[in-house]
Amino acid sequence: MTNTNVISNEKETTTGIPTPSILLWLGIGSMIMLFGGLLSGYIVRRAEGNWDSFALPFQFTISTIVIVLGSITVQWALFAIKRNQKELSRIMLIATLGLSFFFVFFSILRMESANLTKYFFRI
Repeated sequence: MTNTNVISNEKETTTGIPTPSILLWLGIGSMIMLFGGLLSGYIVRRAEGNWDSFALPFQFTISTIVIVLGSITVQWALFAIKRNQKELSRIMLIATLGLSFFFVFFSILRMESANLTKYFFRI
């Protein structure tokens, strides 16, 4: 008789659930709690009536598009790396880096032009 046990790098726990699964569910639960807390804080604060309203500038839409494009280019680079396409992966990583610099620079300009610094950086 041969022993056909599968060798695993995961540590056994007393519950029998692998440690990475426990940590994953703990992370998901904490994100749900954070979102719930922020949402309830928003609802309570909004109901008080002294909420400052302001229109978001169009630059926020451009910023969102740049972030989505950056995510697409980094995934494209990952697929190119897996297929051993070095030139394409280098181009996509450079594009991702350029988009990230554009996002940071554009975010700073956007905050100053929208005069939103008074809402986020009160002294």
